[in-house]
Amino acid sequence: MNGVKSLIQMQPRKVRVLFYRAFALMLGLFIFAARAYGEESKNKERIEDNAEYQAALRALSYGLPDVAALKWERLLKNEKLSRNEEMKVSERFVDALLRARLPDRALLALTLFQIEDTEFWRGQCFLGLRRFRDAEHCFKEYLALTNTSYSAEAHLALGKTIIAQGRENTGRKEFKALIGNQNKAIAHEANILWNESEILSDRATDVRKRLGETNSSETEIEFVKGCALLSEGESAKAQRIFELMSEAQVGISERLHEASLLRLAEAYSQRGRGRKAQREIINYLKPNTPRQFEESAFALLRKVTDPEDDSVPQMLLAWASAPLPASRNALALYHYADWLGSKGRQREAIPFIEKFLIQYPGHELENNALRLAMECHGVAGDDERVLELATLWKEKFSTSSEGAVDFLTAMIRFSRKEFVESSMLFQRAADSAVDTVQKKRAVYNEAVAALLGGQTSLFQSCSVQLKKGVSADNADAAEDSAAQLMIERALHMAGERDANTEAALQEFIKAYPNHPRVSEAHIALAEFCLLAVPPRPKAAEAALAEARKIFSAPDEWKERLDYTEIWVRETDADLEGTAAQGLAFINQWPKSSRRGEVRMKVAQAYYRLEEFTKALDQFNQLAEEKTESPYAEAARFFAGKSAMALMNEKGLDQAIEFWRQVADGGGPLAMESRRQQALAKRRQGKDSDALAAIDALLNGKPAPVGEMRLSLLIEKGEMLFVSSTQSLKNLDDAAAIFQAVRTDASASRNWRGRAGVLLAQCYERMGKTSEALEACHDVVEATLATDVTKLTPSDFLWLYRAGFFALDLIEGKQEWEGAARLADRLAQAGGDRSDEAKKRATAIKTGHFIWDK
Repeated sequence: MNGVKSLIQMQPRKVRVLFYRAFALMLGLFIFAARAYGEESKNKERIEDNAEYQAALRALSYGLPDVAALKWERLLKNEKLSRNEEMKVSERFVDALLRARLPDRALLALTLFQIEDTEFWRGQCFLGLRRFRDAEHCFKEYLALTNTSYSAEAHLALGKTIIAQGRENTGRKEFKALIGNQNKAIAHEANILWNESEILSDRATDVRKRLGETNSSETEIEFVKGCALLSEGESAKAQRIFELMSEAQVGISERLHEASLLRLAEAYSQRGRGRKAQREIINYLKPNTPRQFEESAFALLRKVTDPEDDSVPQMLLAWASAPLPASRNALALYHYADWLGSKGRQREAIPFIEKFLIQYPGHELENNALRLAMECHGVAGDDERVLELATLWKEKFSTSSEGAVDFLTAMIRFSRKEFVESSMLFQRAADSAVDTVQKKRAVYNEAVAALLGGQTSLFQSCSVQLKKGVSADNADAAEDSAAQLMIERALHMAGERDANTEAALQEFIKAYPNHPRVSEAHIALAEFCLLAVPPRPKAAEAALAEARKIFSAPDEWKERLDYTEIWVRETDADLEGTAAQGLAFINQWPKSSRRGEVRMKVAQAYYRLEEFTKALDQFNQLAEEKTESPYAEAARFFAGKSAMALMNEKGLDQAIEFWRQVADGGGPLAMESRRQQALAKRRQGKDSDALAAIDALLNGKPAPVGEMRLSLLIEKGEMLFVSSTQSLKNLDDAAAIFQAVRTDASASRNWRGRAGVLLAQCYERMGKTSEALEACHDVVEATLATDVTKLTPSDFLWLYRAGFFALDLIEGKQEWEGAARLADRLAQAGGDRSDEAKKRATAIKTGHFIWDK
């Protein structure tokens, strides 16, 4: 109140001065604001016309987003930019970085600059980094907002992220909803992606009907048509489409061009041209710049490569050792580690998979890499590291709390064949599962572990759960799981040679005649019949005939069927059929991993048929085709045996050369090949060379042991015996060798019997008949002292050779009663010459009037 009073009491002049001052101040503020607004408007107009800004736009239109990004980054350093201008340039900058495939830098830019629609652009960054779960979260957060600028684009990207995580049906809905979008470009891309997803869901026929049979001027449509043809197995037509697209110089994007190259490789592979497909993929990956479909290329490369071809693993190792490009390095590390693991070399894989996890956290393959690392460390027995990795996996990828750790730990225990422990862990994982998919997976694995662990009641309980369905809304999946368990159980029984195997397989065939694995059941039944005692080739043949009626069987089972047919012929002792069926298999399945084994069977069949020229040809082809195959050494060895059996000088020379190659290889048959060389030289009349070769083997380092040592000693003794007509010393040396083998406690009855007969021959040549008879008698006594039911064909061979040799010696001494008794003993032995011995006994008795008392 006093203040108001004072103001009223002021002189008019002072009041006017205060008023003017206040007015001036307000006017100044107004002018400042107006100038600021004008300056901002002026700057806004200037940024659109800025030469650097325009240059960036042109660079982008020329397909140089990295250049545009540099220019916009430079503009962002201008301190005079207003907030709106900065946001606009920042958005351009981030967009350019993403177009330049630099999502990591774009993500960093989002933390440094203000930008509208942040969650949309963050989602695009994560999509570029292939961090699909993070991308999905961002796009959903963005779409939950109001007044969004990129709603359609976000839905399109969301569909991509969902499908990338394997949820085809859910992702496809996002595309389908955009097909009628006002933005024609987005509608077109959504249509393309929707059809591609339909193909992946086995609806290629529907896609082809929608797109029509005539050629389209749109390359994307033609690409989708090619993919549909490929999915339906019409690889020749698909190849023509992809060849045209890969050769096109205009009218096709780089991304589509790269995709066409890989699809072309896949078409080559389908047409049996795996080598060409492999070369195309390697050429695609070779440049030291990132490629858009590297992961697909690596996966396809692994798929088309022959398991025995080690050139691709070597390429993977080279790329894993090259740090750039980082994207290729990451995939090479993972796939080389995975390849090592598939070969049972998990310990070797550990450094590569650990390097992947350290250098590329958040990689799209991190989920699989963690699982692979757990498997490798599990094999190495590093349980602590397994649990660390399981916990890390749970934190990043699991939504089922401790259940995920239980599941993964169970997988490790299962891989170590700790089936009881793994079944308990799978059960805990099933109990804590948060959805039906996880529960079904855990119960299924629990059942398999219970089966292999001999927990019959638990297995049956799991089977009942799966057959009823862990969820009422997934009856088909539950039924399939029950079928899978039934066939797995039957196959497990077959592996254990369980007497109920045949009934279990027939039960599956009857219950699920149209199941994809029914051909597998028929073939397993055939194999079981062939392994029966005695084998049942006719029943096996009937099972294979049923399997042949299933035209939809995968190639791998058609191949196995043809292979089992060879086995049937072999079991049925049909050597000609074995050879014919084997040659047909080789022609039908030129890339088969069984090719070497089958050619070996063909060669052996010819060898047993005494068609040595054909056998030699097959053994030689096997050695040349599969130089690193486990059959190569045996093939060369038996090529030598076949050549030697030709009974001519050329054959002997060939045999010696084959055995030289085997000997030089230093493999398991090296020493035996040197022995065979000695025998061949002996047949050539080069006795001194042959004997020197045997001595070299006996005195070599390491010295031969076991069967090989005994074989070489006998061979040396026989050579000395044959040459004893020129040197009596050789006869003494031969006798000493045979005597040593005969008394060798480590020698089998077979070797001792053979040495006894040869010693008797030495004594006979020396004129020592009694010593010779004793040697034969010892062989007969030692053999007949054994349970005759346990005698082998070789035992009977030397028993009768010793016995009949002794009979000749006894009859020469005219000791008829002794001869008759020995003949009776030989007749009662029950071997294949017992009838001959019985006739001999009868002749001695009747000829010399010796009657049974």
